[in-house]
Amino acid sequence: MCDSTNYFYFDLASRTQAFAVLAVWDYEARSTRGRLRARHATHTVKNRDWAELFEQLPGTPALVVCDGA
Repeated sequence: MCDSTNYFYFDLASRTQAFAVLAVWDYEARSTRGRLRARHATHTVKNRDWAELFEQLPGTPALVVCDGA
C-alpha cells in the first residue's frame, strides 16, 4: 500500500507546499500484520519520486494499492 501526505507553509496571502512524505506499507503473504517498508521526503509528488522510492525496495510487488493521487 502506498500513500503520500503533503505539508504546507501558510502565510497571510498564500499557501505553499513545503514538502511531502511518501510511504510504502506491506503485508507478507497470509499475514495480518503489516510493516513500514520505505518512506521518503520530497518537495514534489511526481511519478519519478515514487519510482525512486520503489527502487530502494528489493523485488517487485505482486500488487500495489493506492488512492490514485
